[in-house]
Amino acid sequence: MRRGHKELVITGVNIGTYQSEQFTLADVARLLSEIPGVERVRISSIEPSTVSDDLLQWMAESPKACRHLHLPLQSGDDSVLSRMKRVYTTSEYARFVENAKSLMPDLGLGTDVMVGFPGESEREFTNSRQFVESMPFSYLHVFSYSDRPKTASLYHDGKVQSPVLKDRSQVMHDLALRKKQDFFGQHVGRSVDVLFETVDEDGWRKGFTGSYLRVAIAPEGARENTMAAADIVEVSTEFCLGQIPQVAA
Repeated sequence: MRRGHKELVITGVNIGTYQSEQFTLADVARLLSEIPGVERVRISSIEPSTVSDDLLQWMAESPKACRHLHLPLQSGDDSVLSRMKRVYTTSEYARFVENAKSLMPDLGLGTDVMVGFPGESEREFTNSRQFVESMPFSYLHVFSYSDRPKTASLYHDGKVQSPVLKDRSQVMHDLALRKKQDFFGQHVGRSVDVLFETVDEDGWRKGFTGSYLRVAIAPEGARENTMAAADIVEVSTEFCLGQIPQVAA
């Protein structure tokens, strides 16, 4: 890697369905991890129904695999998922997550959740909130429905009114914050490997672990584009505070 990049991210549209001759996404990940100088390979957003057992096994076994998945959920209610034309149910989604977590207990799990899809009733929203709360998500991206040209939902009845949409969005954002803080808190007192980046405007040098935990340290603790072990000592709103052991000593 002539530019010195240590982490590669595999991204694209429906990447889980990738196939070129005999090569699958798992094969691509393995090949990328064999490039000299590459220390991590991360899978970007991927539909849960397209994650193969082979890919999960590679993630669980390879020391260069980032144990992180971003699995779009969209809704935690089966009726809404059906209207969205999603190809899985909440029980199928939950079974997949359970399997992935059994292989990788330290898996960082992110998702996308939409509130206010046309026809979403109060009961359906409650089902969605309760399902999201039951899942071991480390972060959520929350979206409020809005009409888009040339989409089937544009013609659906039962559009959720703006005040209700705003309230439901706030409920889900509050849940997202709690999930993130819980994930952060699980790491306090632990040592984690971080790929550090530049120093932010707030004066902290930040980076990410393989599980997509954001860690900040004093700028002199590590150089840009270096991997270092950091002890997590405190939780902030948007990141964990860490110390490099030799600096702390």
